[in-house]
Amino acid sequence: MATNAMRKKSWAAGLFFLAVVLVVTACSSGNENRQETNAPTATSDSGGTKKAQTVSVFMESNQAWPFQENWPIWDWIEEETGIRVKADLAVGGRQEALNLAVASQTLADVAFGSTDINTLGRDGAFLNVAEHMDKLPNLVKFFEENPQLKEAVTMPGGEIYLVPRFGSQITDYRIWFNRQDIFEQHQLKQPTNWEELYEVSKQLKELYPDSYPLMFRHGLSTLAVMAPSFGTTNRVYRDLDTGEVRYGPTEDSFKTLVEWMNRFAEDELIPPDWLSMDYNAWLRYINNNQGFIAIQFIGQKEIVNNQGTAGYWEYLIPIAGSESKPYIPNHFSLSGFGINAQASNLEGALQLIDFMYSDEGMQLLSWGKEGVTYELADGQKTFVDGIAQFTDLRVDYGIMTDGSFIRFDPDALLALVDEKEKDSYMLSEQYEDPAMHLPPNFTLEEEELLAQYLPNLQKHLDENISRFIIGSRPLSEWDQYVQEMQKLNLQEVVDIYERAWNRQSS
Repeated sequence: MATNAMRKKSWAAGLFFLAVVLVVTACSSGNENRQETNAPTATSDSGGTKKAQTVSVFMESNQAWPFQENWPIWDWIEEETGIRVKADLAVGGRQEALNLAVASQTLADVAFGSTDINTLGRDGAFLNVAEHMDKLPNLVKFFEENPQLKEAVTMPGGEIYLVPRFGSQITDYRIWFNRQDIFEQHQLKQPTNWEELYEVSKQLKELYPDSYPLMFRHGLSTLAVMAPSFGTTNRVYRDLDTGEVRYGPTEDSFKTLVEWMNRFAEDELIPPDWLSMDYNAWLRYINNNQGFIAIQFIGQKEIVNNQGTAGYWEYLIPIAGSESKPYIPNHFSLSGFGINAQASNLEGALQLIDFMYSDEGMQLLSWGKEGVTYELADGQKTFVDGIAQFTDLRVDYGIMTDGSFIRFDPDALLALVDEKEKDSYMLSEQYEDPAMHLPPNFTLEEEELLAQYLPNLQKHLDENISRFIIGSRPLSEWDQYVQEMQKLNLQEVVDIYERAWNRQSS
């Protein structure tokens, strides 16, 4: 059996070989994987040029707001820190480009990523910032105020490679909303539990025979939105009350959810293409009066209301699977930055990261500059005329684009939400599952075991939950399905998660 060191060498050699191939390809085709931008030098007060210290940042360029060297955000960062951000753009797949940069030793000083930062950090690519906290006082303060996030990014040996983003994820809420005008027109009661949801959906189906009253477009992942109201999830999780580690999709409470979905499918209360529906298909149903209760990202509610082609949609209190738990899932997702362990400007990279965690940095990188992007009156900030939506801030100023922030003020996002829509965000916060259910950090050996077990478990889960819902497998075989999952090393997976969580919280 190969040792861990041999495995690491083999992985690194293979990745380096891939990197060489990709580098040659990129060089012959205009460097398709990475694009570096050359930032201008700063101008001194005396009229000469004074070169600012440079920190390179690996980031993505979004098609909706393509990266611009002349975005004001880079000037503002330089004014406050003396640091000029030099973008190292990933074109194509972010993870592929990041792996290439690591393998070819061309990694920027700072890189945006997710939990892959931890994996690469363990192999030496990223800095263990836990050893540099004396230079990161604002990060220290952030972790003191958010201990759950510190726990989530701390590796088994105490290392911290990924510093997490925070505050911008309020746009990631997935919520329930319904056609208020249709409900009022037919004097229908707002459902509060699944029995009421089923009954009102049946009424809507009778009124609109060509409709599918309950509308969602993310296939089986939508069960993750529904499951918290049944006291479970669609993955391995740790119960906040008991500390017990469990697997949601084999629990009786998850079975109850699947039973309800089966009833909705049998009675054609959900569309026949619910497993594969894309955004355009979802919109067609909505705009053609074929859907009246929706589960979608929170911003879509405002979009369809602004379009004005499908009546008025109102926030719907999450449908309770049990009386005490009308929840939507916690919206937080783990992403952030890692610092290159061999950064050419390590001191500058640490300074940039810490500035982004500071109160001053958060305000600047969320709101921009007073008199330019916002006005201040009676202690209240309001964006200036001409900034009507957050896309304007991204396209014109570079605010809330990759590489431009870490800690974000959610009030800046809410400031551009239509007044009629703001209650949706307040209610989402109120009904959000208090448990983040973030996965623990694993050892290399644990990751290798999970890589063996999880794909087979997920495949069997997806196939059989789909079959239960559409009725091609009877729910009387649920216990048999649970036994099948156990034979696929489910208990070993749960045990690995439990050990990792216990180690992480000790």
